[in-house]
Amino acid sequence: MSTAGQPAVDITYDVAQGTLVRVGRILVVGNRRTATDTILRALTLKPGDPLGLAEVFESQRSLRALGLFRRVTITDVGEGGEPRRDLVITVEEAAPTSIGYGAGVEAGRYLRPETPGGQATEKFELAGRGFFEVGRQNLWGSNRSVNLFTRVTLRPSGVAEAGGGSDFGFNEYRVLLSFRDPSVFDVADTRITGYFEQAVRSSFNFVRRGVLAEAGRQLKDRITVIGSYSLSTVRLFDERIAPEDRPDIDRLFPQVRISKFQGAVRRDSRDDLLDPTRGLVTGLDSDLALRVLGSQVGFIKGYGELYTYRTISTRRRVVFATGVRLGLAKGFEREVMLVDDAGNPILDENGEPIVDAVTDLPASERFFTGGENTVRGFARDSLGDVGTLDPNGFPTGGHALTVLNAELRAPLWRELGGVVFLDAGNVFRRVSDLDLSALRPSAGFGFRYKSPVGPVRVDFGFRLTSRRGDVPQESEPSYAIHFSIGQAF
Repeated sequence: MSTAGQPAVDITYDVAQGTLVRVGRILVVGNRRTATDTILRALTLKPGDPLGLAEVFESQRSLRALGLFRRVTITDVGEGGEPRRDLVITVEEAAPTSIGYGAGVEAGRYLRPETPGGQATEKFELAGRGFFEVGRQNLWGSNRSVNLFTRVTLRPSGVAEAGGGSDFGFNEYRVLLSFRDPSVFDVADTRITGYFEQAVRSSFNFVRRGVLAEAGRQLKDRITVIGSYSLSTVRLFDERIAPEDRPDIDRLFPQVRISKFQGAVRRDSRDDLLDPTRGLVTGLDSDLALRVLGSQVGFIKGYGELYTYRTISTRRRVVFATGVRLGLAKGFEREVMLVDDAGNPILDENGEPIVDAVTDLPASERFFTGGENTVRGFARDSLGDVGTLDPNGFPTGGHALTVLNAELRAPLWRELGGVVFLDAGNVFRRVSDLDLSALRPSAGFGFRYKSPVGPVRVDFGFRLTSRRGDVPQESEPSYAIHFSIGQAF
């Protein structure tokens, strides 16, 4: 055989197949606290399996993923040419107790009242945050663990402007105690968590306590499936919305019990969780709360998200990131008897109790948007369409949500990077009110500094359209500034 006048030669390969080597016995050494069965279950190699380097590396990766060992080595024992070789798994265990702590700061614009019952005004606020956690791994030698996480935030409560004086303090906190078993029946990664938290929102503050039981399984192609059940109570306080403007559900249930099932499917192929340059994230979450399960209100809710990351210039390391989020919810109708502030039934002209039908979701379950991680030209939670803002401009939330994001990320100098972005989104009172032409856009730019804990960012967002509806326009600034850690999406 020859081409273009060049001499060529024929090559013949003579392949002699060797003896197929299989795994013999598997011996484990070095484990003092970890049960041998826990290690053997994590191995992808089993006695009788074909023995190869790829299979050995995959077993090492699986053992390291347990988080129980500082070092893992796998060696084979036997003479060359033998059909079976024994494997020796040598492990060096990590400390069973782990302690973590840290601090950070965030800043942004928030809706606050100037006077009691007054107009919503955006104010720039700075908040300091710290966390501490302690965990105990490898309980009973079976990779079970227990973990306590606490976080406190030093920030205003959001009511000082209305009442005078200072309200700067530890107004946000979270406490979580969780027990994890990563291999129940060798099928699911399960976790039971009890939690207690207090948080500050634009229109109200709330206290939530409850318990969450969840089970997840990692499938092929980086797909994770999670199912869970939660029982919680949520109490609203320091509400900035006038009583006559609050949704019926919030007036009737200022403290509401919610019992619900949740399901989620997620696929994550990002190359870096903190600062991705390529990959795809898709997720779908659904909630179902029913009164027969012990919930005081019933509803169904779905939330989907899609994020893409693509490097469009390898030499300059320019990344184009996009995001789409959609939320839809529907409350199940319930008849309730209206009561006054003292808890007494409100009567009609015939002396009969007035019964009202409510279909709203509780405030803690409704959608809100606007802020550093959604539409950055707006203060946190301040974005809303007609019917989702009270006359003073405070958001009441809605049953439908749409958020679109596009961002171009590029390095500037050493660890400093820059971004330009275009966001759009809105919250709608009902699913039937969802209107893509009503999305409010914002554009802007920002800076990123690569730190050991992730990108430290500052974003400047500018609004491109005016609010529609009856809320006064002069209450809405034309820009917003956000300071935080981590990419916006």
